[in-house]
Amino acid sequence: MKYYEVWGQDTFAGEDYFCGRYLTRQEAVEALLQKEKEVEKTQDEEIRDTYSIIVITENEIEEREKEQNRINIEKAAEASFNVKHLTLHIRELLRLFKNAWEKTDPILLRKNEEENKLIQEVTCNNEEDCFSQIGFSTFHSNGWLIVSINVTVRSGKYFHGGRITSNHVFINSRRAMLEWADTKEALDDCTNKIKELIKTFYKD
Repeated sequence: MKYYEVWGQDTFAGEDYFCGRYLTRQEAVEALLQKEKEVEKTQDEEIRDTYSIIVITENEIEEREKEQNRINIEKAAEASFNVKHLTLHIRELLRLFKNAWEKTDPILLRKNEEENKLIQEVTCNNEEDCFSQIGFSTFHSNGWLIVSINVTVRSGKYFHGGRITSNHVFINSRRAMLEWADTKEALDDCTNKIKELIKTFYKD
């Protein structure tokens, strides 16, 4: 059995997208014309989406769905990470953070604060999951520690990796932050933030 599918092309992004499947060519033509009318109202001509009709059989649909399932499995594997690994790395990161700040020279602290420089950056590397490194970048201002979290993920077949920093920061006094680093709250907060950062890389 044959079907008629309407496909659109996003002229700006250069990507195809599925619009519908129909039993007759006439139904597909009507759907295509309706789509063209819709974009005429909302898009400039030079970047307007275009539409086409393809004829496809049941076997071809089945094969296409199998291929898409295979790709989805590969994407999921590429974006995967072991939560236990992540938790262990974050626990180590918090330990390094606390150790670094306990040893920070107060004179250097004041000097860098005056010059508004990054004072401490601690990182943990990982070879087993989709993320290759997690880290804390810390500044000191007016007696407060300001800590931001960053994560670096690997490039793969379907996704481009790179480093991203959370727009959420942890702010408190030096003493309070050192105490915080030993708590389950810190472990949970950092784990959740890093999970969110990793997910931003793998959105379709």
